[in-house]
Amino acid sequence: MTHGIASQHRHILRVAAALLLTSCGAGGATDKYSFTTLEPEVFITPSAIDFGDVIVPYTATETFSIQNAGASDLSVTEVYLTSDDGNVFSVEFEGSEEAPVIIEVDQRIEVPVTFAPDIYEDFTGSLVVLSDDPVNPQFYIPLSGSGVDGPVPELVADPGALDFGLVEIGSSSMLQLDFNNEGGGEVVVESATMTGSTAFELSTDLTGQAIAGFDARSMVVTYAPTNDAGDNATLTLLTNDPRNPELSVFMLGNGGGDFQYPDAEIDCPDRVNPPTAVSLDGRGSTDPMNPDGELIYEWSILSTPDGSSTTDVIDPGKAFTSLFADLAGSYTVQLIVENEVGLRSEPDVCQFDAIPPKNLHIELIWDTGDSDLDLHLVQGGAELFEMPGDCTYCNPSPSWDGGDPFLALDDRTGYGPENINIDAPSDGDYDIWVHYFDDKGGGDTIATVRVWMNGEMTWEGSELMSGRDAWHVGFVRWLHPEGTFSQLANEPERWTGRTNCYNP
Repeated sequence: MTHGIASQHRHILRVAAALLLTSCGAGGATDKYSFTTLEPEVFITPSAIDFGDVIVPYTATETFSIQNAGASDLSVTEVYLTSDDGNVFSVEFEGSEEAPVIIEVDQRIEVPVTFAPDIYEDFTGSLVVLSDDPVNPQFYIPLSGSGVDGPVPELVADPGALDFGLVEIGSSSMLQLDFNNEGGGEVVVESATMTGSTAFELSTDLTGQAIAGFDARSMVVTYAPTNDAGDNATLTLLTNDPRNPELSVFMLGNGGGDFQYPDAEIDCPDRVNPPTAVSLDGRGSTDPMNPDGELIYEWSILSTPDGSSTTDVIDPGKAFTSLFADLAGSYTVQLIVENEVGLRSEPDVCQFDAIPPKNLHIELIWDTGDSDLDLHLVQGGAELFEMPGDCTYCNPSPSWDGGDPFLALDDRTGYGPENINIDAPSDGDYDIWVHYFDDKGGGDTIATVRVWMNGEMTWEGSELMSGRDAWHVGFVRWLHPEGTFSQLANEPERWTGRTNCYNP
């Protein structure tokens, strides 16, 4: 007996039982003869869905029907996936336990199921239909399909946007626009529509045209402005490209009128404490014409303090990056963003000052590579390389009476900088020395020392130095809360003493 005939027999029996119960005055209750009330019955076709082979990354959609083969309304509360290998199946159903879908007797609904493979594999899954059918309250439907390789169209506009620049009123300009099919499958252009300014004219209508795999179509676009307000238009192609079915090309002239270019925005600090890594945040940049599109980030450093070794940000192509402020002074950074069709923003500029937070901050830079110069800060009465009185590369954080110094930067390959700080100097004298520790081929170099006190640069000076020279720069006399710097007239001289730290 087929399922349909069986359902009809069940329906006849249920109706007969209901009539008998009604005639006996039993209502919807069960009497001693076990006659029951009318019931719904779920009937689903097909009972399994096989999508077969689907080319990656296309999607395929099949439907199944839920029919009420019973004798009273069927209430369907949920249809959902119970398993899904690879997360490639999806189902659309609007019912819920709070708001079930009601199917009347002998009626049906269609439910779409989608298969979207993203790799070349076989996939299986299953979904369940929940209803008030007393016999089959849970009906399971197996799912299967395979992702396979095959020719796929891929349409790309070159360029992604046409910018005619400035064109005189009453004249015209022409640019070529190419549509390249970079995939093996044929591209079919379902429609090509132009919206916006009528100052742009296309030489070709691509509607209904087909572009073979790895082939191209070209057109000429003419721009003839009639006023100086600026113009923009958008050409939109609807195609069978599975990855990008809607391809848009922006056309701009004389500034674009009300067109909104990408906007670069830097979350810029006002002041930092050197030496330190400075965060640069460009995540506030936007593309008003395509808010969900990706942006290309282009960071550059426009200016740094003289002698800084910082030339680039750490990751110049990322939205969130950083630079290293190695010297005190002013830094200027620029960000330009580019959208997916090649339109670039105006630059956003970030300028900030690196101001030492310490009371005493001393910097050393020099103008050659392949050379190792060392900065020394010597407590009054001590000699070069004497511990604990000399703060330098081999004694970077000595313990002194009162404020303790620390060597924050030590450069061994050339140019510097090197940097020594004291947060709260004790009253007394502090001698500043520079020692040319090792000439690795760089030769003579000009060494520059800068002295900062309480956040202001109070002295800067330079001397020519040769390998093994020592330059006694001067001394800081600190009387809380301020200090003074006194330069010494001594020229650099060859150093014949110790070149490593020792305890006297």
